[in-house]
Amino acid sequence: MPLFYFNLFDDEPSTDDQGIELSGLGEAFAHASDIACACASETARHGYVTLSHYVEITNHARERVGRLLFGDAVEVRQ
Repeated sequence: MPLFYFNLFDDEPSTDDQGIELSGLGEAFAHASDIACACASETARHGYVTLSHYVEITNHARERVGRLLFGDAVEVRQ
């Protein structure tokens, strides 16, 4: 199975040093969505969510294969 890394670009950017094996890019985007939702939820506890923050998905060679904005992972309702 392919290895993917998930780098977080938010108030405290972080690089994924371990990665995770997933079946493909679709599952990698689902995992990135879980990360984005968890991070957005955490910052919402402090009174804000920055929709332009994102999770970068890279492959085993650390080449970017995708990017998911927090704003694409959460639904904003009024």
